[in-house]
Amino acid sequence: MKWICRALAINLFLLMIAPAVAGPLTVSIAKQPGVGYLPLMLMEHEKLFEKHAKEAGIDITTQWLNFTGGSAMNDALLSGRLDIATGGIPPLLTIWSKTRNNIKVRGIASLSSEPQFLLTTNPKVKTIADFTSADKIALPAVKISNQAVMLQMAAVKIWTFPCQGRKALEIPLQEISLPRPAILSAIQVKELKCPGDFCIHHIIDSRPSNSAS
Repeated sequence: MKWICRALAINLFLLMIAPAVAGPLTVSIAKQPGVGYLPLMLMEHEKLFEKHAKEAGIDITTQWLNFTGGSAMNDALLSGRLDIATGGIPPLLTIWSKTRNNIKVRGIASLSSEPQFLLTTNPKVKTIADFTSADKIALPAVKISNQAVMLQMAAVKIWTFPCQGRKALEIPLQEISLPRPAILSAIQVKELKCPGDFCIHHIIDSRPSNSAS
């Protein structure tokens, strides 16, 4: 935890290149719901960001903003509404590639590591090949989120298009963007309608010992 705070505080020197203003520097930081963002919740509650910034000789106040996905954070970074984003590697690589010849957005610290699962309440679905056009797969952000990339990696093992020249990004699945709390609520509602015992099951597991279906 301490090294994360120090890494972020040290990088605040880059923000101080801007013209001096009266009072402490205000830093806008993104946060998202989920266990993976627990370090940020502790930083906000305990004011660790301000503490370690002060140790680095920087007087700051923080503004914590709620986001639900990498796409929105990337837009906020580009518009100047956000100073520090927190998300997965795919959104970082996306904005890094778009800004490496201008404002040069880059990563400054790692945050957490956690497994990811693709869950369903449909007993007929055993692998992603069992999904139909009637099924919708909710992701924090389509195409660029960690979950979307994991889904693409699993899909390319099933659907390959050597002659048509199609890419994994064009997999035949119905993906939609939803905030994590909304995804949880949706699957819980379906779980209540399930007959019999607990019926949520996972069909993709990102852990190395478990191969994607």
